[in-house]
Amino acid sequence: MANGIKDVIGVYGIYNKITGECIYVGSGGLRNRESTHLGLLRHGNHKNKLLQKIYDEIGENNLEDKILEYCDDANKKEVETKYYKSLNPVCCLEEPKDCPRYKENYPKMSAAQRGSRNPNARLTEEDIVQIKIYMRDHTYRDIELAKMYNVSLSHINNIRRGLKWKHVEI
Repeated sequence: MANGIKDVIGVYGIYNKITGECIYVGSGGLRNRESTHLGLLRHGNHKNKLLQKIYDEIGENNLEDKILEYCDDANKKEVETKYYKSLNPVCCLEEPKDCPRYKENYPKMSAAQRGSRNPNARLTEEDIVQIKIYMRDHTYRDIELAKMYNVSLSHINNIRRGLKWKHVEI
């Protein structure tokens, strides 16, 4: 919330004015969405490489932002998925991670690198069991656990809130 004004949540599309084709569908706060995309595109840094390529080829004046639907933050992904399926934006061809069809299969892939199977993991499932026992029994404060296991306080907080290592139960 900037200047006391609440941002409006919704789903938007970026269209090619020349062909009328939907290039990109996104969701979230709408207030700064256009300027964020344009800033990234102008500097050649947009994460969607196909959108960046089209911008570079046809220019800013031939792209158009359209608000497709206003919605709540809680159901924005559901509404976004509806528009992905109906508009079939070009980004699905270039950036599969932005496409709900990719996200339908993502849980299978993420399970393969969950927990200590992730090459970047600092903790093991056994560590997490012990951490969760310490949390349950209030043996140590979160900051002490973070130091003991050489991880950040936010990582410990995420474990406590069930955002990380939720597959490990005690």
